[in-house]
Amino acid sequence: MPTAHVNIFLLGLALVHGYVNEFDRPFSFKCGENKIISHLSSVHDNRFEDRVFDIFCRSVSFTRNCAQSDYVNDFRKPINFVCPSKKFLTGIESYHKNEFEDRRFRFTCCTASESPGGCNTTSYLNEYDSEMTFSLPQGQGIRGLRSSFNRYYHDRRWRLTLCKL
Repeated sequence: MPTAHVNIFLLGLALVHGYVNEFDRPFSFKCGENKIISHLSSVHDNRFEDRVFDIFCRSVSFTRNCAQSDYVNDFRKPINFVCPSKKFLTGIESYHKNEFEDRRFRFTCCTASESPGGCNTTSYLNEYDSEMTFSLPQGQGIRGLRSSFNRYYHDRRWRLTLCKL
């Protein structure tokens, strides 16, 4: 199959599955009012050396005092982000640079509980160059994200910090 057809096929695949971004393109995703991020999935493509993301939200009793972080990583550097003061993840923004074959990220967090507790960090959700799928257990929210970049694979592995609402 000629390269142009492969690229069009992959772009079409990203759009059909409802991903929030196209390969090599920026994205900004925010849950609506009284919602937190509850599902993350992602597919990596070696041709683009990038990921497309699929993100879903779940209703909670309230969200307030939302704040967006600055960009939390430099290209090819680790991410170790925790939402501030009782807040949970409600948005993700990112852009890709071909020069580095990586993305920078910033996150939006909102208060969604009076007293979150019982936090734990997941194991890695994906291997390099592999799909990632994670659905949040009921009664929990994402408080933090950790990620490491590998220069050989031009990809990231992800872990999440989860807390009880």
